[in-house]
Amino acid sequence: MSRLRSQSRPRPRGHLRPVATGLRGYLDLQRAVTDRRIRSVSPYTKRLFVHHFHIATAADLDDEFIGWLGEAYAVGEGLHLR
Repeated sequence: MSRLRSQSRPRPRGHLRPVATGLRGYLDLQRAVTDRRIRSVSPYTKRLFVHHFHIATAADLDDEFIGWLGEAYAVGEGLHLR
């Protein structure tokens, strides 16, 4: 299991775990994202949505997904609070 963390603030921004069919995990984002890789979206706070995802192939790790990781990292850094 892996968590996305920074060195300065050890707040999880997401979670990733391998499963037989690929990778599953979640990301905290400031907006609701609709995509075939996103299995569910739920409001977490007034400003955040938790997104549960499933990555089935390496092609699923595209620029769009990498962008979501960046957004989740920014959330973990508290940038959404500024």
